[in-house]
Amino acid sequence: MKTALITGANRGIGLEFVRQLKDKGYYIIGCCRNTVKAQELRKLADELIQLDVTNDNDISSLMKTLNSRPIDLLVNNAGISGEQGVTIGNINRDNYSGPHCQDSDPFNLRYNFNSTFFR
Repeated sequence: MKTALITGANRGIGLEFVRQLKDKGYYIIGCCRNTVKAQELRKLADELIQLDVTNDNDISSLMKTLNSRPIDLLVNNAGISGEQGVTIGNINRDNYSGPHCQDSDPFNLRYNFNSTFFR
């Protein structure tokens, strides 16, 4: 069975990745900042891991939890849409985390996923 790790998996595009990859037979490791609010993800994912991609301690903890288990697919989705309910017309620096997460923090996550994690 192939394994997919999905960041930002608790809602929106991330949750849809979970649904579709689960339907394709993947073992799903779903990651999100707040696991308490991730009720639907909890039902779908094989594993649920708290992960804030802007937090180096969370990334280190994820690496320890995975313990060099092979990952077939990494979906780096965290930080794309900002806060729920924010529309394009009212995005500002306080409610939009997209560029910061998309440009720098996924690099930190990818950096930690060295070749031993990927099949």
